[in-house]
Amino acid sequence: MADKPLPQVKRPVQARSIARFEKILDAAEYLILESGIDATSHHKIAEKAELPAASVYQYFPSPELIFQALAERHFKNVLELFQNRAEEATIESWEDLANLMVNAGYEYYTTDPIAEQLFLGVHAATNVRRGAASRLSEFAQWFLTLFDQLEPYPQVEDLQEKLAICVNLMDAAFVRSLSLHDEITPDYLEEARRAVRGYLGTYLL
Repeated sequence: MADKPLPQVKRPVQARSIARFEKILDAAEYLILESGIDATSHHKIAEKAELPAASVYQYFPSPELIFQALAERHFKNVLELFQNRAEEATIESWEDLANLMVNAGYEYYTTDPIAEQLFLGVHAATNVRRGAASRLSEFAQWFLTLFDQLEPYPQVEDLQEKLAICVNLMDAAFVRSLSLHDEITPDYLEEARRAVRGYLGTYLL
């Protein structure tokens, strides 16, 4: 028997419906920050958004789809931050790029209050995790373009995948710090830098 298709976010196209869709996401984000992902439900979101519960179900047939849509919204924010920091940075070596990745990642996680719960928290929704691979591939593909600034260009097989693994290493250090200290400490920020530089160095040195 074929697997039952997973429910999908129903994205609106009309301006009024788009505004309602974004209002639902804004309400969900407020509740997650206030009470956490586990305590955020369709009915609470509808109440906060001042909409009928049926309106929330119309766009998001399951609660996890709301968290998935929020993750996609915030992924756009992190890409914008990395692009801005890349434009500001002086990039002369792959080590500069490794530091850029970790420093911008740290800035994102420590300035976007919902990022920890969406991307690093143990309660991250299944749909958020399911979409993580595609978002990570998209980020790694973009980050790969920064290597065009290096001379000579590094001749590393499947460098894009290596960069995706670097993000995983960075996130692992941050998650460890959060689990132990409830924040990303300077020591674990440095551990993330060591992990990324050490891993890339096995291919680029």
